[in-house]
Amino acid sequence: MKKPYPNARGQPCCVEASFTLIELLVVIGIIAILAALMLGIGTVVGQKKTIARAQAQMHKLQTAIEDYKSKMGFYPPSSVFTLADRTNMPVNRAAWNALFYELTGTVSSGTGRYTNIYNETLTAADIQNTFGLGGFANSGSSRDEVWNFFRTVSPEELGNIGTTNRPVWIFALPADGPLAFRSAELTGRQRWLIPWCYDASSTNRINADSYDLWIDIVVGGKTNRVCNWSDAPLVL
Repeated sequence: MKKPYPNARGQPCCVEASFTLIELLVVIGIIAILAALMLGIGTVVGQKKTIARAQAQMHKLQTAIEDYKSKMGFYPPSSVFTLADRTNMPVNRAAWNALFYELTGTVSSGTGRYTNIYNETLTAADIQNTFGLGGFANSGSSRDEVWNFFRTVSPEELGNIGTTNRPVWIFALPADGPLAFRSAELTGRQRWLIPWCYDASSTNRINADSYDLWIDIVVGGKTNRVCNWSDAPLVL
């Protein structure tokens, strides 16, 4: 701002005056408030994006599962017992499920070996130890004899609960959640993912005539359950 002062001839003149401390503090305060508002808006947008991504992936899974039921006459089998991952973290049995293998199909050698769409092989012992199943229902002696209900599978939609030498894939989402696990990537990189839970066999499932499909995501410090028995996420 400018303040007048008399010059040597007594005529008014102006000089540039600096901001006062109070004025500077007010400006800094306004900037801080605006920054906080922008950060909050960005956080909310990010949270909504995570939920929307989970809902889109769930719709994709539901479509494949219903197509499976239409062709096979039954829903994909779900795991039958509780397991722990390689870090000994307790895992809900519904999280370690064989959906990836059932929805994309496997080729069976007839000697207890099953090959997936990536030409990776699991033995009957691997399947039993991981999923509690004796094999895969959607399997045949060649790819022409099996159904692929999930034709476009992005690496971002999968997590490896096996090892880099013998991967075991499940559908998962890159996010934070109570069942988060560290995926063993074939590139050596590791990611934290949360698994899709699937239950088509327990007697206490919500959808008694079909199956339960859900994922628990932590957003904004709260666990949100995206599931096929509620249109909106459930805050747990």
